[in-house]
Amino acid sequence: MAVLMLRDVHGQFHLKLADFGFTTTGTPARIYQSLQRQGTTPYFAPEIVLRHEFSASGDIWAFGCILYEFLYCCFDRRQAFPELPFLASYYSTPNMPAFGIGWDTLQTDPVSLRASIVPYRQEIERSWEVFNGVLRLTFKREGTQRRDAQSLRERMASWMAGNPVDA
Repeated sequence: MAVLMLRDVHGQFHLKLADFGFTTTGTPARIYQSLQRQGTTPYFAPEIVLRHEFSASGDIWAFGCILYEFLYCCFDRRQAFPELPFLASYYSTPNMPAFGIGWDTLQTDPVSLRASIVPYRQEIERSWEVFNGVLRLTFKREGTQRRDAQSLRERMASWMAGNPVDA
């Protein structure tokens, strides 16, 4: 899979994703059922794993997985999604918070940062605040609660422009 994050001359970010491995055509609002297990298992939305339901909202979940993995890569990509049961436990435990990125996730004490990173700490934390807001929107337990791609893009652009992060 190829994931590109591009910033245009106006400072807006654009994500380009390619090769999900399993694609089909359909109506965005419709839910499809299939017993075939094709695709990248760690990126499967809960409704795919539990009910074999495929829809555009499953792609939003997969986008959240890719974004989380992208943010985690600077630390250790192999630990981003160690196994499918963890995702299932998130789905079935209502009080478990959505996945997020932060100093604790990276197992790093911000006090011990390299001197070259210290001046950027606030900027890094602000970026994490924005991305964690997007992750909260993508990791909704039910597909019907997830935002569509256009809504996610608009919300992220608003947050990147400095507006308060909410979900």
